[in-house]
Amino acid sequence: MIIIISSPSGVGKTTIAKNLEKSNFERIVTYTSRPKRPIEIESVDYYFIGKEKFDEFIKKDFFAEFSYVHDNYYGISKESLQSNSKHKILTIDIQGAAKIKKIMPSVVTIFLLPPSFEEWMRRISKTQRNNFDIRLKNAIKELDEVWNFEYAIVNYSIEKTVQQIRTIVSCEEAKCKKDIENLINELEINIKKRKEE
Repeated sequence: MIIIISSPSGVGKTTIAKNLEKSNFERIVTYTSRPKRPIEIESVDYYFIGKEKFDEFIKKDFFAEFSYVHDNYYGISKESLQSNSKHKILTIDIQGAAKIKKIMPSVVTIFLLPPSFEEWMRRISKTQRNNFDIRLKNAIKELDEVWNFEYAIVNYSIEKTVQQIRTIVSCEEAKCKKDIENLINELEINIKKRKEE
C-alpha cells in the first residue's frame, strides 16, 4: 500500500514519515533540483541532483511524476513505486499527490494540518526554510485542496499523528477484499455442503 502525505511547508510531513519508518513502513525518497540544506543528508532526505540532471531525467522518462514547487523541481522515480512487502510513505505536495492518485487510484491520501497558526509558525522558525513568502503564499492554495484528500489529520504531536496513520492503514487493509477472497470462497463452499447434508 502506498500512503501519500501532503501538507503546507513546516507542518511536519517529513518528520512523521521518518517516524513511520521505525515500523513496517518504507519512506520513498524523492528527487529535487534544489540545493541541499546543511542539516539534510543525501539519499535520506532527498536525492539532490540539480536542475541540469533533473532535466536529463525528465527527458529519459525516469519520473512517475514531477512538479515545480517553491522555485524548484521535485520528482518521484517510477522504480520507487514498485510494490514490495512494506507499506510505502510518500511525502509530496498537492500537485504531486493529485498526479499520483490519477495514475494509481489505490493510493491512500492524507493531508496534515497544523494545530494552530502560531504553532505552525513556531515549527517553521525551527527549520532552515528559504523562499518563506512563497511558501506561505502557496499554503493558501494547498489548504484549499484538503477536501480532495481521503483523510485529514491535525498534527498535534508526532506520536498521535503516527498512531492515527497506522489506524488508517489498518482500516484500509480491512477494505482490501482481494486478501479475503479465498476465505470467502471456502466459507461459501462449506455453507453449501452443510445445506446439502
